[in-house]
Amino acid sequence: MASWAVGTAVIKINGSISKKQYGEGACASHVHAALHAAGIHIIPPASQDAKDYGPSLLMAGFQDKGPLKEGSWVAGDVVVFPKVSGHPHGHVAIYDGVHWVSDFVQPTILANRHDYKGSSYIVYRKD
Repeated sequence: MASWAVGTAVIKINGSISKKQYGEGACASHVHAALHAAGIHIIPPASQDAKDYGPSLLMAGFQDKGPLKEGSWVAGDVVVFPKVSGHPHGHVAIYDGVHWVSDFVQPTILANRHDYKGSSYIVYRKD
């Protein structure tokens, strides 16, 4: 069981979903705001890029769990993807217990099945 306000982060991230199918390219700011609402103070990376959030999450007490597979995710997990073709800033999202959410509800852990298929990712968890 997480020792931080996961429910608050989930409410915040789900309350700020874009009406666009794949969001508005604001995944990092939405995830940052959700974590902040839950009392997690993340220092954004200097680049402000989603792909660079790993060290910031580690400094906030999250642990690198590697590329966890479906079925092992828990609410509050944060996934960080590197840059891929067409997405130079990478991607970041929070698992709400059912879906991965950034600035939109994702169909899978992959924000875009075509662009991120085969891409590496790291799941971070704060216990």
